[in-house]
Amino acid sequence: MMRFCLLILAIFTVVSLAPGQQSGRAAEIQESLQTRYRMTRIGPRAMGIGGGEKSIRHAGGVVVLRKDGLFGSLKRNQLISMSITGDKVEVLSGPKEGAVPLAVGGRFYVVAVSVSSDAITIGLLSTESVTSSGQTGQLWASLNFFFDKDLIQRGEVSRIYPELDEWLLPEGAGIAAVPPATTRAATPAEPAQTGAGPQTNSVVIEIDLGMSRNQIVSKLGQPLREIVHGNRRWLEYPWMTIAFDADALTSISNGAPATVKITSEPEGADIQIDGRFAGTTPSTLSLPAGSYKIQVRQPGFQDWQRELQIYAGSEINLHAVMSK
Repeated sequence: MMRFCLLILAIFTVVSLAPGQQSGRAAEIQESLQTRYRMTRIGPRAMGIGGGEKSIRHAGGVVVLRKDGLFGSLKRNQLISMSITGDKVEVLSGPKEGAVPLAVGGRFYVVAVSVSSDAITIGLLSTESVTSSGQTGQLWASLNFFFDKDLIQRGEVSRIYPELDEWLLPEGAGIAAVPPATTRAATPAEPAQTGAGPQTNSVVIEIDLGMSRNQIVSKLGQPLREIVHGNRRWLEYPWMTIAFDADALTSISNGAPATVKITSEPEGADIQIDGRFAGTTPSTLSLPAGSYKIQVRQPGFQDWQRELQIYAGSEINLHAVMSK
């Protein structure tokens, strides 16, 4: 059996970003979140023909509510907007009359994501109808998560994701969180370095092929991000990405996931990764290294298909020209 010995270095540094870099982080975080939540497109069809304001044009991913204290509305034009700072929830705007509590475990489509200098706003639409005060329908909600401005300017999604996941977790995903400090602190630390360089401590962890997801998490702590496509799963840590097939570890790769931008003519086509829906064009996806079957599908057009070998940290642009 093949065994991996990992020497993990915990490096503590402070990185200073130039103003130009800082201004772009909000857009990067927004794009990352839109990809992570696999946005759902709603509303009337072209020219307003067919469908209403809650009609699902392209169904994306689903998130599950994990905490109570939030409210929604049966009417989009009477939307209740809430602010969330840590565990504190306040109503920013909207009529309290007719407010419907959102149930823990409730499933929601993410229909909007926007990032400002100090807040992330997420728009939700419940996947199922509820009945309140004699009215029945789906619930709308607007959640505004407030963060320290420096956190967003630095683009620290490894600290932003866990706070969002405390409230909303993508269905089928594990809890995304920074590996806990106790995982590293449980081993003797290296003597502190002198001078201006970063301080490090280290630990050697043995990992075997065939280990399950839960066995890996028990050794390394929760990942920064978890990606699932069918029977395939990837756990992303700051220093590596671990791949599983049918809950058995198959490989470990160093480096960041690849960025795959997919566009099409016409736009609005469905993207499938290894046979599972991953979004609509145009989309920018984050995929760990590996081989993939990518399909772009649009009613009335022939499917567009490619098989790709993706390498860690690469940037790939795919443009699908759909044929009738």
